[in-house]
Amino acid sequence: MSVDVAPHVTGTAGDVTLSSARVLDDAAATATVVGGTTQFDFAAASPGAYRVAVTVAADGHEATGTARIT
Repeated sequence: MSVDVAPHVTGTAGDVTLSSARVLDDAAATATVVGGTTQFDFAAASPGAYRVAVTVAADGHEATGTARIT
């Protein structure tokens, strides 16, 4: 599934891109950044709740957050 974090990013006036996405808690899942976008592709071995650490960049600044995938 593709996840777009753009609707959840606030406080920036420039173009935002997703620079990293990493599955937390040693979960059996993957999160792959779609280059040049605010999206990542997520895949899991089984249904459940997963957390993904994300970093967005805009105008030379970065911010981090956590996406919960259920």
